Amino acid sequence: MDNIIAKRLSFFIKNERLAQNLAVRILAKDCNISPSYLSDLENCKCELNEAIIKTIFSELDIDFNLEEQIFKYNNIKQDFDSFLNCVYFQDNEKAEDKFQKYLANQYNKFNLYNEELELLQLIYYLSYRKTNKLIRSLVETLELKQNLLSIEEQILFLLYKAIYLKNLGEIDTARKLLLTIVANVEDKKVISLIYYQLGALYSKSNKVALSIKYYLDAKAIFDSNLNYIRSLYVCSNIAVTYIYSEAFLEAIEACNECIMIAKRLGLNNVIMINAYNLSYIYMRLEQYTEVNKYVVLALKHGVPDTGIYFHNAYSYLQLNELSLCEYWTEEGVSKLKENEPLTKKLYEYLKLRMRNEMEKSINKLIEIIESNEIDDCFDNQDRRFVIKELFKLCETTSHSDIASRYISYLQN
Repeated sequence: MDNIIAKRLSFFIKNERLAQNLAVRILAKDCNISPSYLSDLENCKCELNEAIIKTIFSELDIDFNLEEQIFKYNNIKQDFDSFLNCVYFQDNEKAEDKFQKYLANQYNKFNLYNEELELLQLIYYLSYRKTNKLIRSLVETLELKQNLLSIEEQILFLLYKAIYLKNLGEIDTARKLLLTIVANVEDKKVISLIYYQLGALYSKSNKVALSIKYYLDAKAIFDSNLNYIRSLYVCSNIAVTYIYSEAFLEAIEACNECIMIAKRLGLNNVIMINAYNLSYIYMRLEQYTEVNKYVVLALKHGVPDTGIYFHNAYSYLQLNELSLCEYWTEEGVSKLKENEPLTKKLYEYLKLRMRNEMEKSINKLIEIIESNEIDDCFDNQDRRFVIKELFKLCETTSHSDIASRYISYLQN
């Protein structure tokens, strides 16, 4: 019997016996086996006998067809591997189709394949940036059931747990987790995904050389697997690394190259991402007349996060085109999600600026800087922008005392 199946059967028996408040000796007696054998069985210290397993389930009054469950488990394992392949090669339509078929499986706490269903949901929600309140619950559940996963599944869980931690802003914890598991991975595809995430994590820490190293290591494996879509995403993320280090001219060159290749391949999402990045870069370079061109290009090819509307609104504020600033501010506000509290405050800041309420504008920026709220669309780079914006306003309004309090924030 498969070792993972044996572990899960033992898990079911022990949990249900405890739930029914049955002592080991009583259940063992009802099943005509010794208490020591039942204890060993529950703790995976002996070979499982199918006939005895069926007897135990019968005594526990559990409707369980072992042959049918093993058949479904093997089929779902195959489908799980197929789903992973779709995610890896960015075949999003097939991945979505397979995910929906998975959801059609009726949940039962005694299914042998529950762990695969839970892991698949976690991978789906994090791979496609779905805002789902189940993610935290799935991470916590799988954390407790790691011993019921195969070695390969445990590594996948830890990889996606690291992505979850990264999304929460726990950059160092996520990085240490990935560095711990990468030495134990043999599957090149999984290694490439780990390298990709390490590239992103080092980018967020402004460690440009390490970020680019891991991105290029990931790209080499993607290329060897003919995974050119992910390879192009690596190039896009290298551009983001340049943005984080404020090497904006290098970032512009990288983004334009990605857009040129993506147009040839018809990859709308890659065009959108790089156009979004260019709108941000030109906003930071104070070349405000260039921003709208890339905002429009990004929105033509998809819907990035709500920060895209802020780029345009802020640029029009600087150009003193207040009607357009108001239009793009309202567009951004109308697209806000519940998990974007800091982005919401940025739009509130723009409204104060349009009314020329400078003191309140300064207070709003301080509120953003000091906030511990989590926002999926707001990262350390955005926080640095807000701090620099505060410095500009303080200089304009002769509040050097306020600016001096936040110099250390910029150095972190």
